[in-house]
Amino acid sequence: MRSIKRISAIMLVVLMLFSFAGCVLNEEKDATAVVATVNGVEYLKSDFNDFYTFYLFRQEVYGSPITGTDAEMESYKLGMFDEYILRLVLREDCIANGAEPDTETISKSVTELMDKIDSLEDKDKVLKKYGYKEEDINAIAEEKLTLLDYVRPFQTKNLDNSFGTTIAATVGETKIPMSTFYYYVLANYLMSADGDPYDTDAFYSKMYTYMMTGAKSLQYVKDNNLEIPQETITEMESSISMLDLYGLRSAAKEIFFLTDTQIDEAVVFMVNALAAQDVILNKFGDDAEFTDAELKTYYETSIDKYDKSTVKAYHILTEDKDFAQSMYDETGKTADGFMAVYEKYGKDEKVREATDLGEFGRGKMVDEFEDCAFGLKAGEIGMCDTEFGTHIVYVYESNITETTFESAKDEVYEDYKADHIEYFGQSHIDNLLSTYEDEEGDFRITPVELLVKYLYEKYDVKIDSDVAGR
Repeated sequence: MRSIKRISAIMLVVLMLFSFAGCVLNEEKDATAVVATVNGVEYLKSDFNDFYTFYLFRQEVYGSPITGTDAEMESYKLGMFDEYILRLVLREDCIANGAEPDTETISKSVTELMDKIDSLEDKDKVLKKYGYKEEDINAIAEEKLTLLDYVRPFQTKNLDNSFGTTIAATVGETKIPMSTFYYYVLANYLMSADGDPYDTDAFYSKMYTYMMTGAKSLQYVKDNNLEIPQETITEMESSISMLDLYGLRSAAKEIFFLTDTQIDEAVVFMVNALAAQDVILNKFGDDAEFTDAELKTYYETSIDKYDKSTVKAYHILTEDKDFAQSMYDETGKTADGFMAVYEKYGKDEKVREATDLGEFGRGKMVDEFEDCAFGLKAGEIGMCDTEFGTHIVYVYESNITETTFESAKDEVYEDYKADHIEYFGQSHIDNLLSTYEDEEGDFRITPVELLVKYLYEKYDVKIDSDVAGR
């Protein structure tokens, strides 16, 4: 979740500072001139100046004044103008959808600001610098902080938008919307896909490749009349639903601004895409032919894996080797003797552990302990050293089975096939799907950029080029 919060914070900063280039305010224009219209409502240059002044004032009150050269301040004001217009647009959209700011949060913000102002040693000087009267500042703060807070209800409401329907890519007759691509980006990030999500162009390109592999796999399965088993669909659904435990759905809504419907459609696509790839890989494995020589060599390199032998054992573990030798000698190397020592010393402070380990097979214990336990017959006592200390081992049941290549051949085949798929499967898919072409959309555009473009068009934002100095 830490990673999800980091992404959210970065997106908020981008949303606050996203700038449409070329908007330079002309300070010589009359402050009462209309600088912009949003959804048919006119906003004056003086309205923006009030917003900008308050923002600078608040930064100074909180000890982070905005300073710089004239050119730097002009550039900063440029960004704040676009920020102001964006806030107006967010307010329009929230009002249209019945999403209101949290009055309690705003009230707390106003109270906190007023307390900060009262704590200033040069309060009167700061108020005068920004042209504020003490009796007016509370109302001004409430108005401006309410406008600034509209990003909160905008992020948490269920957007009724169409910006996510912009096409990211087309494969055959299938058009994949940006909403599905954004879900792919976030889901793969949570699954720790390779790439840096903050290097947007490179990461988006990698995610596009992943998504196209899925889309082309779906097309291949369809063209070749291959069936996707329901159990495979169910398995993929379960894997993706696990990501919701890490906040995938809420992050998709709050960070990438997707609706529940868009998320559901993206999930269906991703589930089927992953299932289609699984079908292709399994067919690749089933179609492969392996010789007995290959399988036998594979078996011999991991023979213990196929040994089904088990033992049941007690052990007493101590880090004091002399004490271990003394207990071992006291057992008389008999079962009754071991159990007597077990009862006598099991809770001794020098004993690290004394327990019945139950039944276990090969590969479950450290090598030295395994060799000792499997080297004993039922009823025998042994002693060995491991990284944990010295063990006295009593095997009370032994089930040793003879393992041969022929007896393990079916299991060896499945394991060898799985390794074959793992090592060569992706190359097979890449070659198989190379004949399928895709038509790229503008998938590199970020959700914030696409959203701003959508909202500006939706609410008919117009900037007066003359007043704005464009």
